[in-house]
Amino acid sequence: AGKTTFLRLLSGLVGARKQGVRWRGGNKAPMLGYLPASFGLIPEFTVHENLRASCADVGDRNSMEKAIEMMQLPRLLQKRPSELSLGEGQRVRFAIAISRSPDVYLLDEPVSNMDIDATILAIDAMQRVAESGHGVVLVTHDLATVDSLCPNLLILDAGRVVHQGTKAHFIERFGGGSFAVAYRRFMGTDNAPCSN
Repeated sequence: AGKTTFLRLLSGLVGARKQGVRWRGGNKAPMLGYLPASFGLIPEFTVHENLRASCADVGDRNSMEKAIEMMQLPRLLQKRPSELSLGEGQRVRFAIAISRSPDVYLLDEPVSNMDIDATILAIDAMQRVAESGHGVVLVTHDLATVDSLCPNLLILDAGRVVHQGTKAHFIERFGGGSFAVAYRRFMGTDNAPCSN
């Protein structure tokens, strides 16, 4: 659908941005924090060393400590990436993303490979980040994550926007009383995307 490409365009990793990214109607570009789906950890470093290395340029140790606590990482801090499960590794990656405290978070499938407990932690962290005034652009194919987190939707099909608006309006327009039902109905319409 072009979800990852969309985030890469927003982050400036690919393509040219003539207008740039604007935040809250201002002229100043926001600090962006990008968590790609396949972001790797430094294999020779412990979890704690990975966190410190990724936050060195930001210099905010307090944000790093909050992220460690939020993602419940204390018992993993001395482990190396090879000793982590897929879900634990994703928790560490997510902690790195939130510890940098950018204006806008660009998150590509942030709860993929997480077990249910880690998913709950990540969803709670994303809600806290959004409630604290940061922007969150979340790319996911998981309808439950969208339903629990996303007040606004942008649905892509082959790189084209096929729907944009609030989740409440989407549910009202396509019916069914829940996002999952409305989305399935949307998929059955003439402009249904191949993927979300």
